[in-house]
Amino acid sequence: MVNLAGESCQGLWTAAKKKSIRASRVDLTHSLVAALPHCGVRVLVSASTTGIYGNRGDDLLSETAARGTGFLADVCQEWEDAALSAKRHGVRVTLPRIGFVLDAARTFPTESVRP
Repeated sequence: MVNLAGESCQGLWTAAKKKSIRASRVDLTHSLVAALPHCGVRVLVSASTTGIYGNRGDDLLSETAARGTGFLADVCQEWEDAALSAKRHGVRVTLPRIGFVLDAARTFPTESVRP
């Protein structure tokens, strides 16, 4: 199963918007995991985001970097924890941390791209 659900993070982060962002990721994933034993699902791919690292400026980060701080990092941690709870049902879980493209001018050098 692939879970890519989540409220858009665009717009002003009011209390209501933050509640919606969290619910659309964390609460929905908890519900999805609760249904897995009834579906015969063996693998869950549940999207996460590079927001878990917080704002680190231009620091180069790998998936082993420490978790950041702030609202989005907190939501990402809860979201990943919710997905990882599927392991108790014998489901293999993967968590791709998808990043946002914010500026076409800030790309990786072409020599670092492998065919």
